[in-house]
Amino acid sequence: MELNVFFNQLFVLGVLVLIGIIARHYKVITVSLKDGLAGIIFNITLPLLILTGISNMEVREGLLKSSLFVLVFSSMMTGLMWLTGYFSSRILHLPKKIASVHIVHTMFGNIVFLGFPLINVLYPGGTGLYYAILFHLVSSLFMWTVGVIILQDNRKKGIRSNLKPLLNLNTLAFALGFIIFMLPIKIPSLLNQPLEGLGKTTIYLSMLYIGAILAGIKWKDAIRSWQAYFLGLNKLLLIPIFGIFLIAVLGRYFSFEPDNLAVSVIILELSMPCMANIVVLARIYGADDEVATKNVFITTVLSIFTLPIIYYLLNYFF
Repeated sequence: MELNVFFNQLFVLGVLVLIGIIARHYKVITVSLKDGLAGIIFNITLPLLILTGISNMEVREGLLKSSLFVLVFSSMMTGLMWLTGYFSSRILHLPKKIASVHIVHTMFGNIVFLGFPLINVLYPGGTGLYYAILFHLVSSLFMWTVGVIILQDNRKKGIRSNLKPLLNLNTLAFALGFIIFMLPIKIPSLLNQPLEGLGKTTIYLSMLYIGAILAGIKWKDAIRSWQAYFLGLNKLLLIPIFGIFLIAVLGRYFSFEPDNLAVSVIILELSMPCMANIVVLARIYGADDEVATKNVFITTVLSIFTLPIIYYLLNYFF
């Protein structure tokens, strides 16, 4: 896809975010409505987007091999992000409650509310979304285990309690969609049309939700958060560029040729700004939720400029 098409798509998403900001500012989107919007997205429109997107995929040669690559490489990069966050928090001499947020936000990006809609628009057909969901499964596994352990302030919870969020409508939709994809059947068109149409509203609702979140942030305080800029440099540029470099080296010296679509999806997901849900988790587990809020604001704004850079590099190398 040409770079100007990418800019066009980013502009469209930006307009939707701006509408969300204005709607929240004038209280068209209230706090309760914002939370309800997140619930509608996560429990209705996103599962339908996943179900119809996966079940309607075209058969691709080497899909299983590419899926294994996505799972393994996503795990490797998540581990690298943990190391990056840990060492950068030590270099910056961050206090414990801020350091835990810094590490977790380095590891986990806004891959659902921003990543899924963007990838679904850039790579229509379902396969891009399929790879994005695999990345999300790896990320979720790390978040509800390693991430929670890092965030919690001497509060012990069983591993079973932390893993419960992995079993939700989105993972069920992924499993059902994959089963339908593998079987010689399809969702009847009369049923698929309303389900697919409602699923596609995820793009618009997610951008409104992100806008509503950004509108509630004290931006004057956020722009003074120097550690958020350091975090943004690592998360939005250095880590995804290293990922591109690593895959390019593997391809050149070890005759490794992964699916270019799988590579693009992983790198773009790595390039997402900080996960908004970490703000809530930081509050629950006793970490610094104000710092988490600033991280979300700064990295989301910076991603407007960094995502085109990453996308250009992907087009150049792959």
